[in-house]
Amino acid sequence: MEQRKRMLVTPPVPVDAARGEIYERVKCLGDFEPEKSMTISPRSSPLAAVSSAPSPSGFYLLTPFKDQLSNRRFLVVRGWLPRSQEPFYRKGFGEIHDKNVELEGFIAPDETAGLFTPDNNANTGNYFYMDAKVMNEANDIGADQLIVEQLGGFKEGPVTKTTDSLMTFKVHPATHVGYAATWYGLSAAGLYMIKRRFF
Repeated sequence: MEQRKRMLVTPPVPVDAARGEIYERVKCLGDFEPEKSMTISPRSSPLAAVSSAPSPSGFYLLTPFKDQLSNRRFLVVRGWLPRSQEPFYRKGFGEIHDKNVELEGFIAPDETAGLFTPDNNANTGNYFYMDAKVMNEANDIGADQLIVEQLGGFKEGPVTKTTDSLMTFKVHPATHVGYAATWYGLSAAGLYMIKRRFF
């Protein structure tokens, strides 16, 4: 948590000068390729991280981006949109928001599929979790390339995360550890009682 905070408060550097550390702040100037966009769904709004209000279901929009300063192509997580916008996600947001764009963001972490998470489908462009290697290969981007998550956006566009939400855990990591220890203890006790009773 402390390392994440440190990375997020550090001023952004040009993407080509980045060290590649997760949550490292970067800045870019270039063009989006909206016709090659992908989605990750279902996802709740980033606002849910700092609010107790229920969040509607939606998706995260990922779009290839060509950085003019470094001549690199990589994926940018543009933000969250409600499910009603899913049929239109490859249309883009107009030249003013898709071309010659200056943006700031951070290097996004990869995700691990949960036990019951379906497999990603690169053929459709619809994903269930972030998999940088598969997503980059599907867009003819080197598998070792980073994925940048955008900070800040525009009023009619996707909802982006804020540095405040990224530094806030709705459930503190220590609490997760406590939960895990409790369930492990209960499971072990249950197995012990079954063994004594039936074996």
